[in-house]
Amino acid sequence: MLLTPIQVLKKRCIVDGTLCFDDCTRLDECGVAALVELSQSSAALKHLCFKSGSFSCSEDFKVFAQSLGNNVHLKSLLISGNDLSDESFSSLLNSLARNSTLTLLDLSHNNLRGASCKLLANLLKANSAIADLNLSDNAFGVWGCQELAEGIKSNQTLTAISISGNRTGDEGCQALTDAIKNNKSLRRIDLSCVQLGAEGCKALTACLEQNQTLAELILYCNSIDDEGCALLGLSLERNCGLMSLDLSFNDVGDAGCKALAAGLKRNVTLAILDLSQNSFGFEGCQALAESLSQPNTKLRSLRVSGNCVGIEGCQAFAAALEHPHANLSSIDLSSCDIGHEGCYALADALMVNSALTSMNLAGNPVGNQAMIALAAGLAVNQSLVEMKLCRMHNFDQSSDSGVVNEGFEKMAAVLKLHETLATVDLSGNMLSDACCDELAQTVKLGRLKEIILAGCHISPAGCCKLAAALEENTSVTRMNLSGTRSAFPSHA
Repeated sequence: MLLTPIQVLKKRCIVDGTLCFDDCTRLDECGVAALVELSQSSAALKHLCFKSGSFSCSEDFKVFAQSLGNNVHLKSLLISGNDLSDESFSSLLNSLARNSTLTLLDLSHNNLRGASCKLLANLLKANSAIADLNLSDNAFGVWGCQELAEGIKSNQTLTAISISGNRTGDEGCQALTDAIKNNKSLRRIDLSCVQLGAEGCKALTACLEQNQTLAELILYCNSIDDEGCALLGLSLERNCGLMSLDLSFNDVGDAGCKALAAGLKRNVTLAILDLSQNSFGFEGCQALAESLSQPNTKLRSLRVSGNCVGIEGCQAFAAALEHPHANLSSIDLSSCDIGHEGCYALADALMVNSALTSMNLAGNPVGNQAMIALAAGLAVNQSLVEMKLCRMHNFDQSSDSGVVNEGFEKMAAVLKLHETLATVDLSGNMLSDACCDELAQTVKLGRLKEIILAGCHISPAGCCKLAAALEENTSVTRMNLSGTRSAFPSHA
């Protein structure tokens, strides 16, 4: 028996009340009518998602949009990649102005321009339900941001907004920060990839000195250099609300790091700092490490991945981890060229540190002795829950006759006995049969919950040992062997 459109849609509703239409779906007039009926009659349908041109024509979209004004069940609506016309967008916002239940609205990737932002501003003035608004990767610039700012000034329910990927620049940022200086509801703002420079940072600094309720600021992939960081460092000294700051993929050098570190020494709220993929070296690392040992520092997570940390920078961080005031729970030193000596220093730190729960050393090729030292440190440590050692095998130490990876064998043997570690990632390494045997024993004992071995070089015998161990295990929830090569490559 053929199902009616409404029956088909009901079957697509999953357990959590979400109905999603991807880029392979096109809703025609009949499908839209069924969707409207379902969304208005079913209290179970809470979340709707439309990706990449889900509607056959703008008229069909308008029929759906007009129904939202009377919808009392829907909590979140995602309309992404649908390239909405001005008329369709206007129809949508007019309906949402009357809606009192929708709390999350995602309009990313829709080519929205300045005129659309003016309509959005009117919505923010009229709607008192929307708390999370995603406008990332659209096409509005300074004018659009200025219009949005006017709406935000009158809104006291919005808690999160993203305008990442829009070319708002410093001028648009100025308008936005002026709007949120006195805002008491906004907790998270994403200004990634908006061409933000020193003037934008100056505006943010003035805003953060006045706004003490904003908790998360994302400034990923802008043009923020040492001058901008100096300004942000000053704001950290005076702000007592910000808890998370993302400055990854910018141009922060040693001077910028020093300014941030100076701010951190006086800051008592910032818990998460992401400085991945910038351009600082040892001096910046040393300044950051010194700030970690201050008794009032609340920083719990630090990411410096992809910087010129080097051996000396790693040693500085290791010394900070050994300090009595060290409270850092997560550190990311991936792709930092920390060398053997850096690993030795971290191994010593692991023996005395009892606060760290997550360590990422991926992408730092080292030899056996460094890995053996890390294993010895881990054997003493009783706090780590997650450890990432991806792509750390030094292939220069491999030979035609096999793989010299005693270090990984020692590490695997320690995993078998460690009582707190739940997740280990060894992806992209060469693992001998002896190493796989130790890992198999770990699996059988149920010590780990998650083991990631993606892209590893493992022999057929090693794979068989791991597979057999899984049959006896009841605690491992995930083992990732994707891209695993079941043979060792030869090396001249």
